[in-house]
Amino acid sequence: MNPEVVAKLNAAAGKALADPKAQEQLKTLGVLPNFSTPAEFAARIAADRAVYAEIVAKANLTFR
Repeated sequence: MNPEVVAKLNAAAGKALADPKAQEQLKTLGVLPNFSTPAEFAARIAADRAVYAEIVAKANLTFR
């Protein structure tokens, strides 16, 4: 994705999540607002994939 578009979307999301009213509304839905940069999000996804890949391998799971 175009880095400029990602930056604009990230800035808009950050601004929206900074609003206390939006945070409260999300909490009533059971969502805990958590904002990060695109790089932080990518690192989190990579770490999660590594954890789940290990679980899948140890359990000898296959997917169709």
